[in-house]
Amino acid sequence: NSQNTSTFFWVFGDPFSGSANTSNAAQPSHTFNTTGTFMVVLTAGTTGCQDRDTQYVSLSNPLAAFTASDTLICANDTVRFNSTGSSGSFNWNFGDPASGGSNVAFNGSPNHIYTTPGTYSVTFTVGASGCSSSATRIIIVSPNPVVHITPGPQIGCHVPVNIQFHDSS
Repeated sequence: NSQNTSTFFWVFGDPFSGSANTSNAAQPSHTFNTTGTFMVVLTAGTTGCQDRDTQYVSLSNPLAAFTASDTLICANDTVRFNSTGSSGSFNWNFGDPASGGSNVAFNGSPNHIYTTPGTYSVTFTVGASGCSSSATRIIIVSPNPVVHITPGPQIGCHVPVNIQFHDSS
């Protein structure tokens, strides 16, 4: 609160707002339409006497977006993730608590190995200037197939020979 003042001049440090970048009101509001750090300056006083104060306003609009190398995999396959949104601090949760400390990552392009069949919900959060955004994607892990050929004749004495094979998986 300014004291002993009757005149006010605000500069919001937002040149893209045109004439709305300044105000003579004692208690103005200002709409910022872009992200960034803005230097807001208030000059207030009476005739012949003035004082100035400065406040910095940081605005961000983080966007969490990511890709996965595959969303339908077999057990023990590796999925590569990549942040495609805005920069900031990264927090990945692969939805795989059985993997212990490997269930989380804090960089933009982590990998994760899913060892157990199931459906996993991957959550990616990006934070900047006290704001955050999250995105989620489902990874489906199937059991590894087991293949077995039933033995048939493995030797042929006269060609042409037709040998029948059977999958007994």
